[in-house]
Amino acid sequence: MNNAKMMKQIIDLQKKSFENCFSIMVTLQMQAENIFNFFHYLPIMSDEGKIFMKQRTDAYKTWIDDLRKAVNEGYAKIDALCDDDTMTAFRDQTEKIYQFYINQANWQPQNLTKTIKEMDILYKRGCDEFKKVVDENIRCLKNYHNPAQKGQTKTK
Repeated sequence: MNNAKMMKQIIDLQKKSFENCFSIMVTLQMQAENIFNFFHYLPIMSDEGKIFMKQRTDAYKTWIDDLRKAVNEGYAKIDALCDDDTMTAFRDQTEKIYQFYINQANWQPQNLTKTIKEMDILYKRGCDEFKKVVDENIRCLKNYHNPAQKGQTKTK
C-alpha cells in the first residue's frame, strides 16, 4: 500500500470539498452584493447607508480573498510535506524496523510474537478499510456535480 498516494487522495478530497464550499460562499456573497446594489439605487437610501453597504461589501471581499490565500498556503505546505523525501524515508525506516521485529519471531517470547502479528493484521486491515473510505468519498465527490440520471418510467 502506498501511504503517500493515500495521503495525496485525502488532501485532494479536502481540497475539492473546500472548493465546493468556497464556491457556494462566493455565490452567496455575490447575491448579497446584488441585493445591496439594488438598495443602493433606491431614492430613500441615505448617503451614510450607501457608504456603510459599500464598506461591508468591500470588507467581505477582502475577508474572502484572505481566507482563500491562507487556505492555498496551507495546502501548499501540506503538499510540500507529503512530497518531502524525509517523510518517505521515515516511513520506510519505520516499516523496516517493524519487519525486523516480525522476522525475529523465533527469538522472541511467544506472546510478543503473537501480539506483533495481531498488530500487523490489524494495521493492514485498518489501512485497507481507510483506503476504501477515501476512495468512496473521492468517487462521491467527483460525481457530486454530475446531473442525476432520470429513472425509467413504468409502462403498462
